[in-house]
Amino acid sequence: MVDSTLLRAPQAARELGIPTKELLRLIYERKIRYVMVDGIAHVPPEALTEYRAKASLTASRLARPIWAPPSSPIAKPTGRSNGTPATVSCCAADGTTASRRR
Repeated sequence: MVDSTLLRAPQAARELGIPTKELLRLIYERKIRYVMVDGIAHVPPEALTEYRAKASLTASRLARPIWAPPSSPIAKPTGRSNGTPATVSCCAADGTTASRRR
């Protein structure tokens, strides 16, 4: 017998405002708590609250720019305006540089 407070995947996904497929991915990756009943994953309502709290905490940690500023040495094209091929300088993790022609 199924506990009436458990939510099936489509119901839980609707509560979170995400597609069912996304919720199933969260269940598979064990990022949201669930209970198996007769081979079907069910989500307790408290698990939705726990996931929202965890997700908002993660989002606040990631609230920083994901782009590299223009002054970053990640990849600086050093091409010429006279039509010769550009050379790209890249920095390796150990601080060494390597150049290659495009």
